[in-house]
Amino acid sequence: SVDRAVFHWHKASAEVTREIVDAGYLVSVTPDLVYRDRDREMVERVPIESLLVESDAPWQYQGEFENVTSGPWLVARVAEEVAKIKRLPVDEAMYQLTVNTCRVFDIVWA
Repeated sequence: SVDRAVFHWHKASAEVTREIVDAGYLVSVTPDLVYRDRDREMVERVPIESLLVESDAPWQYQGEFENVTSGPWLVARVAEEVAKIKRLPVDEAMYQLTVNTCRVFDIVWA
C-alpha cells in the first residue's frame, strides 16, 4: 500500500535492489559512488529513473572527499558520476535525477 519510498544510502544485494526497483521504489546513492565499486555496480544495474543522489551529511567520506566537509553541495559530484556510469550527458542525468526527486517527494517543478 506504499506508493513512494526511498531506500536511503542503499547498500543491499543485487537481488534486494531488483525487488525494490521492480516495486517502483527508488534507491539513493552517496558520494561513496565516486570511489566504491559495489555502489558503481549497483548504479550500472539500476535504471536512472529509479535513482536519487544524496550527501547524507554529516559524514566523513574517503577518496577525493577525504578532507572535505560533507553537505548538500556534494550531490552535484555524485550526479556527475551517475552520468559517467550511465554514459549520459551530465545535464541529462541531472535532469532525470531532479525529476525523480520531484516525483518521490511530490514537488511541483515548473
